[in-house]
Amino acid sequence: MATVAGAFAFTKEGLENLAQRTYNMQVFNQNRGEKAAAMTVARNTKISFDTHPGIGFVHDALGNNLNHLRSHEPVATIGYNMKSRLVGDKPHTASGKKYKISGAMDGYLLDSKKPLNETITECYLNHLEDTNDFEKAGKKFMDENYGRGPYTAIFLVNDGQETSQIIIRDQFGMKPLNLAANEDVALTCSETVGFQKAKNFNENFDVYRPVKPGEMVILNKSTSLKDLKNPNVIHKSNQKFLDFFEYFYTSNKNSVFDDIPVGDFRKKLGKALTKMYPKINEIDEITYSPDSGLSLSEGLGLTEDFLKRPKQFLTKIPGSKKIYQLEDKEERKYLGNLKWQIDVELIKETANEYGRPFSAIIAEDSIVTGNNSIMMNDIFRTVKKFVSKLYYAVSAPPLRFPSIDRVERWDRQKYAAEGLVGDVREMGQKVAKDTGSDGIFYMDLETAIQALGREDVSTEYFTGDYPVLSKYLEKYDSNMPKGYSSLLA
Repeated sequence: MATVAGAFAFTKEGLENLAQRTYNMQVFNQNRGEKAAAMTVARNTKISFDTHPGIGFVHDALGNNLNHLRSHEPVATIGYNMKSRLVGDKPHTASGKKYKISGAMDGYLLDSKKPLNETITECYLNHLEDTNDFEKAGKKFMDENYGRGPYTAIFLVNDGQETSQIIIRDQFGMKPLNLAANEDVALTCSETVGFQKAKNFNENFDVYRPVKPGEMVILNKSTSLKDLKNPNVIHKSNQKFLDFFEYFYTSNKNSVFDDIPVGDFRKKLGKALTKMYPKINEIDEITYSPDSGLSLSEGLGLTEDFLKRPKQFLTKIPGSKKIYQLEDKEERKYLGNLKWQIDVELIKETANEYGRPFSAIIAEDSIVTGNNSIMMNDIFRTVKKFVSKLYYAVSAPPLRFPSIDRVERWDRQKYAAEGLVGDVREMGQKVAKDTGSDGIFYMDLETAIQALGREDVSTEYFTGDYPVLSKYLEKYDSNMPKGYSSLLA
């Protein structure tokens, strides 16, 4: 997972704040990738691309360079937040005989011998050199990367005369990508939440939509708003595999992922869990694991005639990393212990209201390795005389199969429910025992799909049905749980 963002100016007015817009989109998307950030700018039509990388959150990585990035506003930018070394720490720039190109991606491509930003940039450059046509090169790019995994890509391309921006979403639509444009500027961002702070005051967008699966967007001096309103799908597919996990965990609750508000979906899941598990209404208090558990908690305990309001017993230290994303075991353990704190005074006050220790349920987006649950259980044991039992309501079904891009990692930890079979209630009991919880209420996959209202989603984490070619899966066979399969020929 990473973030891609881009800005392209059509007019002189559009040049104003172009780098600042990209920076803001990166800041509001940094929940997706947190190791590093970079921005590539094209300052005019003929000079080389200028890339500024840095380590840490966007503020840390780019803040010191922001004044420089804003000066002499560029005509186009790429913003990139890096989560994994697999992709690379900055957009990759390469030159051919006719074109100079810089590119970055979100997602992963299997069987790559280079960092993925380098792989996709050189791939598109080679096809562009051969065809001398943006769209033909895009079709060949999609053909070459068919079945290798989910991706969205954004490129700056200079032909010696002008700089264009090229945006591509894979034909299965597995990773989110969004477009907002008016007569002055076009913005591209992994999540719609990034557009909120990339807008100028009182600015309106004439185009505001997801980039369609299999679509290529071409931005240059000849692009019109009419062009952008009509999706340019260059690689049609009858199959769609939207990344279902995006809705539960990865995406910001204020984002809209392919026309579905993420927060509304999570709230529906809370109501559905309450219906699945009547015991939830017997538990005294509801709290949540920030930030992705908040919307779920608002739906928990929600019935026709009753709403139990969540309380914020648990808070996350600002700037905390997502623990499961960290590649170093010792770093995971150390930062995990620093990540959470509890509001002891609120807990005492609540226990006094009951006149006894009370039970609580934590609204959680998912349980990956189980380490977070173990850590939170340990934290709440420090107030055991006030909180008698601790349960978990989990919006995502049990994660039974690993993400393919993580299988070969030397330090990969098995997921808490990896390889488990049977009813989700039975899996919940097993994982609760392993993590020291009093109970775990897992969402059922079929119920979650019904709540979403569409079935064209990738369920690889839950079912082992991966939307990649079988030839890429076979190399991981010895490290995979039984029952996985390829959805592609």
